[in-house]
Amino acid sequence: MLLVIPVALKVFYPIYHEMQLTSCYEYLGVRFGKRMRVVGGILYILQMSFYTSVSVYAPAIALSKATGLNTRLAIVLIYVVCIFYSSQGGLKAVVIADSFQVNF
Repeated sequence: MLLVIPVALKVFYPIYHEMQLTSCYEYLGVRFGKRMRVVGGILYILQMSFYTSVSVYAPAIALSKATGLNTRLAIVLIYVVCIFYSSQGGLKAVVIADSFQVNF
């Protein structure tokens, strides 16, 4: 990241600023057309789906090995906890998490 950020600021930011764009998807649409913009969006969704799958599966394996829980149940529990935590939003979720940690 230490190398990527300066390069992005020197190479990409001036192009986006000059063209008055707010995202790389807008650039793809302007430069290559709407079809490539959609392809870029689909590729991003696929990449994030794979990333999320791995980032949930790894802790689920650790949880199942530590507790003897079924791996699939551990995956479901991790997703439920993450969805609940995210749905509570911001500071409220932090307060709830801290109150659980203090009581136990």
